[in-house]
Amino acid sequence: MTFVKDIELNLLENNADLLNGKPYAEALKNTILQNTQSNESMVVGLLGEWGSGKSTIIKTAEEMIKKSNKNIKFIKYDAWKYKKDGFRRTFLLQIQQSLGLNSNNLIDKLYSNESRDTSIKHKISYARVGWLVLFLSALSFVIYYLAGINIFSALVASFITTTPIIPLVNASFNCLDAFKTSKQTPLLFSAEQFEEFFDEMITKETTKNPKIVITIDNIDRCDAETAYSLLSDIKTFLINNPKVVFVIPVDDNALYQHLNKVFNYQRKHAGEFLRKIFNVEIKIKHFEEIELFDFASNLNKKYKLGLSPDAISIISSEYASNPRRIIQFCNNLECEISVLLSNGLLPAEIDSLKKHDMQIIDYKGRMARLL
Repeated sequence: MTFVKDIELNLLENNADLLNGKPYAEALKNTILQNTQSNESMVVGLLGEWGSGKSTIIKTAEEMIKKSNKNIKFIKYDAWKYKKDGFRRTFLLQIQQSLGLNSNNLIDKLYSNESRDTSIKHKISYARVGWLVLFLSALSFVIYYLAGINIFSALVASFITTTPIIPLVNASFNCLDAFKTSKQTPLLFSAEQFEEFFDEMITKETTKNPKIVITIDNIDRCDAETAYSLLSDIKTFLINNPKVVFVIPVDDNALYQHLNKVFNYQRKHAGEFLRKIFNVEIKIKHFEEIELFDFASNLNKKYKLGLSPDAISIISSEYASNPRRIIQFCNNLECEISVLLSNGLLPAEIDSLKKHDMQIIDYKGRMARLL
């Protein structure tokens, strides 16, 4: 079977820009380079639906900047990958690893607790101890006297009985003094510490690079609360560093739906929140059917899929807005044909299935079901 690879591309390579993504990469490159001349931070929103080529555009922009001999560092953080482990902790570790800094100190701060032992001091009240000894002496004297012992012997016996009480009481208080409690607290827990560690790492790196571009991907795949919290942290704590450009590739419709939930479906508040996050928005337009037809035709030729022009036309029409769905469709079709072959379908009939218009049209409903 022949499978189509769904990978990030460098659109600068020959015949790689099948969907005219280079202008978006050019716009992103110009935005980043222009920001290097200012002492301000920036958040760039690269907006487009899932599968529209956002990762490829960012990769191409990075290659363009490298070709322009601008010493700018690119770092990628996948929010979806680390959604179960907290943004602040995993984000700082990812930045540190990407910058090649020593991570031991930060790991200790992030994943260890500080243990502090505290003693409890007890003061001995000698007056109370004296009264206790006097009371016990009198009590023991009475007991000895009633037992038939003469007065002098009863006094001596009571003294001998109560004298050891004093060191016993003192030893008891010393034992209490030795008792300690252990209190464990995370060393890194506050938003201020989060911002401080981030700024410290960026400051070390920007002695070599004028700007650092941090791409935070897959925010729209996280749940609503995580997406809102992550964007709030970026805008509140991270955007204050003038050496950083954040690029956020996101399906704006999906993200808008998340924020609608957070703001109890008050669309105005959700829209205002997004407008405050992004300084610049680069919006990927919807693809025309002819663009997807050319895209599918090139895939058909490159991977030798053997699809007829009419079959390609139906595929590109069915998935006219999303190149990734076309890639998935071609791969699913190969698997489906493999199943049919295993069930006894002749190779000639498979070839017919790929090349004859009416059979492809009849097969359209079945292919759509696969996706």
